[in-house]
Amino acid sequence: GSKPYTAQLKELQKALVARGIEEAQCEKTILECEGKIANYQFWLKRFPQVRLSILNEVLTELEIHFNQAFAQIGLLDWSIDISTERLLKNDSVKNEFTIKLLKGGEEISLSSLSGGERQRIRLCTNIGISEMIKARCGVTCDLLLFDEPCASLSQEGIDNILALFSTLGESQRVLLAEHRVLNSEKFKDIFYLEKGIDGTTRLVNEDR
Repeated sequence: GSKPYTAQLKELQKALVARGIEEAQCEKTILECEGKIANYQFWLKRFPQVRLSILNEVLTELEIHFNQAFAQIGLLDWSIDISTERLLKNDSVKNEFTIKLLKGGEEISLSSLSGGERQRIRLCTNIGISEMIKARCGVTCDLLLFDEPCASLSQEGIDNILALFSTLGESQRVLLAEHRVLNSEKFKDIFYLEKGIDGTTRLVNEDR
């Protein structure tokens, strides 16, 4: 006959087998966790380089859009240079964000510019940022709105800006709010507004 402890031995064997499966699963889980930790530590260490690479790519695109706007507006020898690194005297590289405004290849200060020049640069940067966002996000926008874009500009500057708006208007609607009367031949529609004594604004005339 069977020994009295045979059944107990079988139960113990089953328990050991079950425990062996659990330990194997535990070891597998530990290995997976170790792998995830190693991966996390790798990206934690490398993320600054990855982030800088992405930033450089975006800033390069932004620089291109800025300088395209400069050319379109008639500032052919003007450009903006954006960098995230600086070469030190010992030939090492330091991470440093700089934006330089160049004219004829030479850096110039914003404080040395006239009001009209500042206005055109402001307009170009706004257009450049808008174009980059649209390109990056894959979106389209059929409306651009500018508040007094011709302020402080000479007649030549106004003509250049209107020529740019005319180009932009081929693919989208461009709305300008201006206090001065501009060349009506450049616009499809002109609306004249008047502010009353009570502070309200009303449409007084519509041209074409």
